[in-house]
Amino acid sequence: MHTRQDEGSGTAEQFGWDGGLGTGWTSDPREDMVAILLSQVAWALPVPPPVLLDVRTSAYQAIDD
Repeated sequence: MHTRQDEGSGTAEQFGWDGGLGTGWTSDPREDMVAILLSQVAWALPVPPPVLLDVRTSAYQAIDD
């Protein structure tokens, strides 16, 4: 089980999109998982904000092994 999601973790099949206007999604077919973030705050930096990584971490933590 993932306890912390960082920029390089996940399975090799993981893919998604990090949009600069406060959205992001990731799909992981191996885990049969999709996580979506829809916020109303545009990102101030060119890297995803911590909340996006927190959403991904929570999604992986919710998977029953």
